[in-house]
Amino acid sequence: MHAAALSMNNETKVVCDILQLLKTHGAEGKVVDDSDTISIALERRSGWKLTSVILSRKALQGLIEDPSGSVKIDYLKKDLIRSAVHRSEYRYPRVTRRRALRSL
Repeated sequence: MHAAALSMNNETKVVCDILQLLKTHGAEGKVVDDSDTISIALERRSGWKLTSVILSRKALQGLIEDPSGSVKIDYLKKDLIRSAVHRSEYRYPRVTRRRALRSL
């Protein structure tokens, strides 16, 4: 199996885990992916502001390849659920103001 195909399977597994987590919290999502990101569009859920999750493929790859990646993925999931009531969009990695200014 090619490395790219293996990588895609691992990304898919992480996204499926996140979708399953969202379902256990009563949220339904629709996945849209492109070359750079994987997005999950969520239906409105009572008590949540969260309507979209955007994951960078490059960042996901970094998590998957990291020796402590499973711990970091678990943290990402917990952070996602904690953020659901406060933010309308969850983006990983988060775009910091400093990084946003640097890209201008």
